[in-house]
Amino acid sequence: MSKSQRDELTDLNTDKDDPFLHLSTVADALGRSPQTIGRWVVDGCLPSVLMPNGMRKIRKSQLVQWLEVTRFGEDAGALEKALELVES
Repeated sequence: MSKSQRDELTDLNTDKDDPFLHLSTVADALGRSPQTIGRWVVDGCLPSVLMPNGMRKIRKSQLVQWLEVTRFGEDAGALEKALELVES
């Protein structure tokens, strides 16, 4: 990874209140497999950001918004559980 790519990645991660989440973290929070989360991302169902290293990650704020408008939002405990796992 070049210096400019490292600097760009550092700039992306400066918002401590809205961190990037690994797909596996989101999968654990939602009780789904990482492959399912990856498929949702590829299909455009779940918003993500393509990082300079080629990995996809999800902003915490985007996950919260997505949970609020999907069927996961219908489950009163799903959002709280996801946020609890994400923040730990």
